[in-house]
Amino acid sequence: MDTIVALASSPSAHSALNIIRVSGSSTFQTVLSFFILRSGKKLKGFTHKQIEHGYFIHPDTGEKVDEVLLLPFVAPHSYTGEDSVEITCHGGNLLYKQIIDHLLASGASLAEAGEFTKRAVLNGKMDLAQAEAVQEIVAAENNLLLSLAQKNLSGSFGETLSSVSSPLFELISLLETALNFSDDVDVDIPLSLFDCIIEGLNQLLSAGAYIDDLHLENILILGEPNAGKSSLMNLLCGKEKSIVTDIAGTTRDMIEQKVEISGFHATLIDTAGLKEKTDDLIEKKGIEKALEMIPRSGLVIYLVDVSSRFNSANFQRVYDIVKAHEHLSFLLCINKIDKKPVFSADRLFTDDKEVTTLSVSVKENIAIAELKRMIEKKLSSSASLFDKSYYINKRQKELLNSALRLVTDAQGSALGGETEEITLQLLLEAADELSLITGKMTTEEMLGKVFSQFC
Repeated sequence: MDTIVALASSPSAHSALNIIRVSGSSTFQTVLSFFILRSGKKLKGFTHKQIEHGYFIHPDTGEKVDEVLLLPFVAPHSYTGEDSVEITCHGGNLLYKQIIDHLLASGASLAEAGEFTKRAVLNGKMDLAQAEAVQEIVAAENNLLLSLAQKNLSGSFGETLSSVSSPLFELISLLETALNFSDDVDVDIPLSLFDCIIEGLNQLLSAGAYIDDLHLENILILGEPNAGKSSLMNLLCGKEKSIVTDIAGTTRDMIEQKVEISGFHATLIDTAGLKEKTDDLIEKKGIEKALEMIPRSGLVIYLVDVSSRFNSANFQRVYDIVKAHEHLSFLLCINKIDKKPVFSADRLFTDDKEVTTLSVSVKENIAIAELKRMIEKKLSSSASLFDKSYYINKRQKELLNSALRLVTDAQGSALGGETEEITLQLLLEAADELSLITGKMTTEEMLGKVFSQFC
């Protein structure tokens, strides 16, 4: 394949070092043309994983561009499966660009998003599920996703999928034999294999964690202006993170803070006060962001000021979103019970017994210990996700569900007396869906879609 080059480290004006990755058929020849040892001599070749220390030079003038370290990987023992070199140069945003520009001028191409990992898949260094795990590790926003992505990178998901696929391929083989050699061989098709495949796919789906699970550590605090959201945020944080005043609408954007509650880690998110209408564009944007954050949370605490008029429209707008997402927990906090109530909280939700309600006073620290216990219970349930064997992303989930439907249809076809050709076709389509997960069967369009999401 053509030689590609890109910055492998994160660009920063203040970084001490940068790493440039080069990979492809002419990698060694290209890099050696720009490199001299500290002694001033040219290096004739590379030894696998033997670090070379010297200078990256200008090809025409011989001027030293930077002092560098080169780490070579001889194919197929590299990340991409090709000859590769990692160039460690000094940091900042200027030097690495100069080095890359020289490499591009010599005939290398700038790598596209995810192209190094794409080549690793095409060269059999990892399957597609492992490749997606690489991006999930890089993009991990919490310890849960990082833990699960690392398990996927180790191949646990692919191994489990392979064991589930085994009876499917056995059944396909039997059906093909029965069709191709019907006159010569009497083939017994064990219908129990259908149940085995369906049970395996269901178990695989239930054993994985999903995108909704990964936000369970987010605790979103919602409510109308001046309901006490920022005060609750500060109380749970143990410090003044949000500005608290008697002026309604002080918080106009989301404020996040990592906290530890009873040994469990969480991210508290204070939000703009909800209003049905506002002419303030900044406030309006803050409200939109708060509502968009609901599905990306594990627990939504809706704070209501019992000493003020209750706005049922604001509450219903939030609760409708909550009900549409099964992973979400919801807690209605009736705040300021130390003041004279304007409405009775007991009569608010007679039609929906699923709403958990807790009366508190954030200012007077009334029932806050109970609130923390309820949060702790929620976080303890999310902690069990660390025991999951792997992470299943949206693309993989859709393919697994599609394969499950096809196998179920194939079972119905077999039991209903349909021709073996129809049953076999359904099973082959199911096998294709599973192959798309690991990349054993790929299309350029599919690979382009997957790797376009990479950094």
